[in-house]
Amino acid sequence: MILKELQNYVLERHCVSLADLEQHFRMEGDALRSMLNKLMKKGRVNKLPIALRCQSCTSCDRDTLEFYEWNDGANFSLDRATPQDIELYVEDLHCQMCVPTVREALQKVSGVKRAKVNLSQKKVTVETNGDREIPVDTLIIALEKTGYRAKPIAAAKFK
Repeated sequence: MILKELQNYVLERHCVSLADLEQHFRMEGDALRSMLNKLMKKGRVNKLPIALRCQSCTSCDRDTLEFYEWNDGANFSLDRATPQDIELYVEDLHCQMCVPTVREALQKVSGVKRAKVNLSQKKVTVETNGDREIPVDTLIIALEKTGYRAKPIAAAKFK
C-alpha cells in the first residue's frame, strides 16, 4: 500500500479508527501505525488520545479506541470558531466511539459543512456552508435523535 492511499483515506473521513484502517486496507495495526507516524511527523495527521471505556454505552471495544484525525492545516483548532460556526456542549459525549456518531448526525443536517468534535471538552463546532443560517434547535434535535443531549455553548453550564 502506498502512503498516499492512507493519507487520502484519512482525509476523506477526517477521523478514523485503527480498526477501520485495518479492515479497509487489510493490514496489521503495527504496519499502519508506522505509516501513520510518518504522516504525523509531516503534520498531516494527529493521533487522538485514547479514551478509557465509558460506563454509558455498550459500543466500546478497547481495540477500536485508537483514532487518527486529519489535520486541516496549521491554523486548525477545535477551540477557535469563526462567525458562521455554531458551538454545542454535548453532555452525553463519553468516549471515542461516540465521536463518529455525533459527527455523522450533524453532518446529515442540510447546510452543515463539517462537525468537529472535541471529546475532552464535550464540545462540537459545526461549520456551516454559509448558504443559509441553520437554527441551533435543528442541530440539537438531530443529536437527540441519536441519543445525545446538547446545548449551545453560551447556555451550557459546565461542572
